Amino acid sequence: MRSGVIALSAIALLLSAALAEGSPAVAVPVAGADPVPSAAVPVPTASDAASARPGPTRSADAATAAAEAAELSRLQATGRAAVDRRLAELDAATLRVTSAGTMTGTHRAQLLGTLAADRAGLTLVRTTLSADTTVAQATAHLEQTVTQFRIYTVVLAQVALVRSADLLTGQTLVALQEAHDALADVGADPVPLATMQEHIDSALGDLDGLADAALAVSPADYGDDRDALTPLRTRLTHALAEAGEALDAGRALQTSGTGGTASEDGAVPAGGPAPEGTVPDGGAAPASGAGPTAGGAPTSGTGPVPGAAPPSGSAPGDGTAQGAGAAPSGAASPASIASAAATTGAIR
Repeated sequence: MRSGVIALSAIALLLSAALAEGSPAVAVPVAGADPVPSAAVPVPTASDAASARPGPTRSADAATAAAEAAELSRLQATGRAAVDRRLAELDAATLRVTSAGTMTGTHRAQLLGTLAADRAGLTLVRTTLSADTTVAQATAHLEQTVTQFRIYTVVLAQVALVRSADLLTGQTLVALQEAHDALADVGADPVPLATMQEHIDSALGDLDGLADAALAVSPADYGDDRDALTPLRTRLTHALAEAGEALDAGRALQTSGTGGTASEDGAVPAGGPAPEGTVPDGGAAPASGAGPTAGGAPTSGTGPVPGAAPPSGSAPGDGTAQGAGAAPSGAASPASIASAAATTGAIR
């Protein structure tokens, strides 16, 4: 037993000596000695294990990156197309505003300023969108194209409302009032004449302040209230209907003989009164009583028939009085009726 202990001690001494000389042998604890530090034996880490994994993880990352790049490209293409469509609409609206002869100078300046500012803003969004590097950026700028400008729901609606309101107040209702006054001067039946005036006044009441109210609506207002422009459309629709009623009343009085073009002795000239609804240059007037779709906005881009209002005092078509058959001063003017018919039809 004693010899066995001595032999083990000798082996331990030999191993300790080999370790001291730098031998690569694995350290074996010697009885009574300190344990070998844990750093002497490397332990694999989590990062080592991850780096040693095969390729599927890296392939998944590459697929995700490719999908994001494709989505970014799609969003950018969609955004550029959306901006381009809106820019084309703004250009067309600018032409409609500049060519609207009855639009007031103040309203024209406000609309042109809005159209120019929106065009510059959308052009900047298009440039920024093309430079986006992430899906989140492109998504935000695509949404901005809609919410910041509201071209279709606000700007184009403003152009249509203002243009139609100014056309009604600046030309249609003026012509109807002239026709009413001329009919009154020749002793037209006062009852239908009063009804005609009521329709004119009602239309003017609907249109009072309508254009300014439309111009005051902003894209943000529409974002908070999608019906911001609806009451204004309703007012315009009612004003147009009232103008149509006044027009019908004037036509009826004109063709009844109480306000028609008469000779000096009161007889209707051989040519007869101007055909109901006749407009200058042979253009047919719109059907009596026709109106826009209930609640709908007026068709944008339409305007008065060129040459709708002939020289004051002359009647279009076969109703033109000549020589001895000339209408006396103050006779109802078919020109006023025709002008009102033309402009009312243009708005419809």
